Amino acid sequence: MGVSTQTKRATVGGYNGNYSKKLLTDMQNRGIMNLRSKKSLTFYENSGIINNMNGQNNNYDFFQKTLHDIEEKKRVLNYEVGTLISPDGKVIKEYGGEAHSIHIPETDKPIFEGNIFTHNHPGGRTFTQEDILEFADSGAIEIRVSTPQGTYFSLKERSEDVNRSIGRVMQEEKIGDYAKSTNMILQQMEDNNINMSIIEQKSKIYDIMGDDIHKWLMENATEFGYIYKKGDI
Repeated sequence: MGVSTQTKRATVGGYNGNYSKKLLTDMQNRGIMNLRSKKSLTFYENSGIINNMNGQNNNYDFFQKTLHDIEEKKRVLNYEVGTLISPDGKVIKEYGGEAHSIHIPETDKPIFEGNIFTHNHPGGRTFTQEDILEFADSGAIEIRVSTPQGTYFSLKERSEDVNRSIGRVMQEEKIGDYAKSTNMILQQMEDNNINMSIIEQKSKIYDIMGDDIHKWLMENATEFGYIYKKGDI
């Protein structure tokens, strides 16, 4: 008999979504959660700090323009590039990658705290399981994926009360799992007597992985304190 989703979530991190302040504090003390500063939250989710300083929203507009320009330029690339941006629109660092991956040096992890990381997926799909695992542990307030189709996917902290075990829960539940998706394609090919090239098989596998992750995040992101959305660049 399989373990239910609720039971698994209770196992990963010890909690199942009832996030009272006492539980959140306990999770933070145990290293399960890493809450970002109040300053970053206020600055990013509304422009109150900016408006109080100069009565304008110029910094927020600049951030949006920077984000748009960076993601638009990446649409034509056939390899991944990641860009770390501050909430006021300054480019902190850029990371070159390969067709399906970007390497972030361990020594750079601390600078992700309170910032936004955007990268492109040339295949046009949403986050991978690895993206979510890296993001949740990084302290970044938002991670984004841009696509050649001109769309983006965003996973953003909704409030201070986030459960950073989200990636580990997805891993535990095999959401967007490569082996699981591969078995599904092979079974479909056998059942329907279909022949596919290796390239076609891989494309179908990544499609299943992406669809699985997109559906799961749409249904569950808010439970962990995140906002997940898809939009146009």
